[in-house]
Amino acid sequence: MTTFLIDIFTLIFLAFVHNLRMKYINSKKLSETQFKRYTGISWSTFYLMVEQLQKHVPAKGRQPKLSLEDQVLLCLSYWREYRTLFHVATSYGVSEPTASRIVRHVEDCLIRSNLFN
Repeated sequence: MTTFLIDIFTLIFLAFVHNLRMKYINSKKLSETQFKRYTGISWSTFYLMVEQLQKHVPAKGRQPKLSLEDQVLLCLSYWREYRTLFHVATSYGVSEPTASRIVRHVEDCLIRSNLFN
């Protein structure tokens, strides 16, 4: 009985955390205007950022927890909303150091592309 309740609470908590983050899948439902209000950039700029990030994906190693699109969204939410890395990390279900590494990696890739200021 006790393990059954723990399992139910665990599932409820995981569903809650999963729904906290605005994933790329959910953001695709937004219109151009809504997406620009949410991120500060247009869809075309977002796809250009993802394209530049794809050029820097390592061939070996473990798969990242977040897709490239979600990594860009994490970075954009950090820049746009002036939230702490702790809050951004919690929203995306990663640790604070991981969120910091993602932001730094996305920034470095976009700077190296010379397409963004």
